[in-house]
Amino acid sequence: MRAFMARAAIALAAATPAQARPLPPHSGYVAMGSSFGAGPWIGTSADTPPNRCGRSAANYAHVLARKLQLDLADVSCSGAKAEHILNPWSEVPPQIAAITPKTRLVTITAGGNDLNYLGLVGAMACRNRKIDPQQEATIDRAACAEIVPPSAEDKARLSGTLRSAIARVHAVAPRARIVMVQYFTLFNAGENCTRTGLNDADIAVLHALARDLAAITADAAQAAGAEILPLDTASRRHGVCATSPWVNGNDASRDRADGTFFHPNTAGMAATADLLAKAITKGRS
Repeated sequence: MRAFMARAAIALAAATPAQARPLPPHSGYVAMGSSFGAGPWIGTSADTPPNRCGRSAANYAHVLARKLQLDLADVSCSGAKAEHILNPWSEVPPQIAAITPKTRLVTITAGGNDLNYLGLVGAMACRNRKIDPQQEATIDRAACAEIVPPSAEDKARLSGTLRSAIARVHAVAPRARIVMVQYFTLFNAGENCTRTGLNDADIAVLHALARDLAAITADAAQAAGAEILPLDTASRRHGVCATSPWVNGNDASRDRADGTFFHPNTAGMAATADLLAKAITKGRS
């Protein structure tokens, strides 16, 4: 495990802005991944009519494309696993199908669903929710999803899938820069508040799982030749309990159009686009 983490640290260190190559306007850009890239409930839908992928016109890919005048194909999809980069998901085509030899930039935020990260958050929050004592007898807490952390096999499978996805992108678009965008930090170790709906032990488990997800992603990127945007580190002071959060807690509302529960908000997406733009435009020519 120590060797695994050391390789992940090397991958993060290698993915510095100094290595970036600027992209000319109207370069082809493909954004892939899960809901942390798609941005459900943020602003207006990027698709007409809206579909189950929940892509927002204000997610980091769309904001970045506008900033740098890139030609975007956003195929991120809420609920998608890393395997859906390479394989179809019911009526949704494999995300890799959007890549062409003309693609010059690919961003990927994937892996959380493979490790049931948000599933665990929801199950833990369900178990811990406070109920009026008069209603307690009518609530079946057994209806909450079972809390099952990912296995070592799940983590190994995710690592292999990410490596394969990166390799496939390189094969189709050899001139493309591939940037693995880490997941936002939701919970910092030792921090808790009413917006989490979780106990301290839950926070500790989820914080450790988030570290594993970041390490797996970085390790795969290093092995397969992709860059890393360490968003997990950059967002560490903007978690659920922060005064200026980049993510929502248990108080999200569709009426605010600022993201869904335990997912990035408008500020988080804008900040991610800024970080990506700096990494891309400050590189060597």
